[in-house]
Amino acid sequence: MREKKNHLQKLLNERNLLLQMLVDEFLLLKEKFNVKRKTKLLKNINQNEELETINNQILEEFINKKTKLQIDNRMYLKKIIFNNYKKSFEGISKIIDNKNIQKFICNVDKNLKLIGITYTGKVFHLDWKSNINNDHKLDNKSLGNINQNEIINFHSIKKEVKNYLCILNSDGRFKKVLFDKNMINSNRSFAITKLKNNTKTIDSFISNKEKNFIILTSIGRIFKFNLSDEFLTPTTKQSQGLILVKLLPTEKIVSCCPYQNGDNIYLVSKKGKIFCINTDEIYYASEISLGYLNERTQLKNDSFLKVLPSNHYLDIETNKNKSARLNFDKLNFKSNKTNFLIDFLNFETGEFLVNCFRLENFLD
Repeated sequence: MREKKNHLQKLLNERNLLLQMLVDEFLLLKEKFNVKRKTKLLKNINQNEELETINNQILEEFINKKTKLQIDNRMYLKKIIFNNYKKSFEGISKIIDNKNIQKFICNVDKNLKLIGITYTGKVFHLDWKSNINNDHKLDNKSLGNINQNEIINFHSIKKEVKNYLCILNSDGRFKKVLFDKNMINSNRSFAITKLKNNTKTIDSFISNKEKNFIILTSIGRIFKFNLSDEFLTPTTKQSQGLILVKLLPTEKIVSCCPYQNGDNIYLVSKKGKIFCINTDEIYYASEISLGYLNERTQLKNDSFLKVLPSNHYLDIETNKNKSARLNFDKLNFKSNKTNFLIDFLNFETGEFLVNCFRLENFLD
C-alpha cells in the first residue's frame, strides 16, 4: 500500500514521468484498437446540405457493393449485400426459414422509386432513402395509412427510364398507364384504376423493355398479348381499361407477367404442381380469343396460383408454415412427365400454397 502511495506521489511530483506513462498507455491503446475510421469527415459542407451529402455518400457505397433492398413477409425493409444475397441461393429448392421469405427485392439506385399496389387499386410511395442506414418495419405511417393486408405487389421504378405501370383486375380489365413525372414526384397515395362492385386488382407489373405479357386464369387458360403501344395504347388513371379476357363460369383471373420473346414461363398451382411452357408455343390472343389451353396443364381438384417468366425465382409459403425458394431454371422438368411436383416439400393432407412471391434474379 505504501509503495503504491509513493509511486502515485512521484507521478504528481515529476511531470516528465507522468507524461511518459501517458505516452505508454496511449501506445497500448493504439495497438489494441488499431482499426480504420468508419465515419467520414466532411469539410466545407453547408449545414443545410450536410444530411443530403452524407446520404449520397452512403448511397454510392451501397451501389458500389451491389447492395439490394428487400421487403420480407413480416414487412421489414432491409438491405442485403451481394455476397449474402448470393449465399441465400445455396439452399435453393429446399425448405427454408419462414423469416427469409421475400415479397420484393431490387438493386439500390440513386434514381430509384419504390411503390406499392393494393387490391383496391391504390398506388403508394415508400420513402426508403431517409431510412437507408437502418432496417425497419413498414408501419402504418411509412405505408401512408395503407393496410398492409391490402398490398398485392411492390415495384421499383428508375426515374430516368420511361415506365408503364400495368394493372390487371379480376373482371379481366387491363390498363397500361405511363408513370409520369407527377406520379414520380408525388409522395401521396392515389387511385390507379376505378373498381366496380366486387372487382379487385389481381396483379401488376412495371414494363419498360418487355414486348409481351401473359395472363393466367385459375383453370390454366393462357392469354398472350403484345405490350407495344400499337396494340395496347397507354391510358390515363381515370380510364376503365380494356377487357382482355372473358371468363367462363367459376373461372378467375389469378396472375400475369411480362416476358421476353422465346422465354419459358412457369405455371404454379395451389397444390404445388409446376408446369413449364415455352412462350413460342402460345398464339396471341388476338388470333385465338379463347386463349391457350394445353392438355399437359389440366388439373383435378386444384387451381393455378401464379405465372412467372425466366430469370425469376419464387419464394413460397404453405398453410402448414413450410417455406421454400425455387429457381425453376435449376429444376429438372422431364419431358416424359406432364407436370413437376415439388416433392421436397412433402405436402401433408390438406396442405397447399398460400403465398407465391415472384422475384427477379440478380445473380447474373
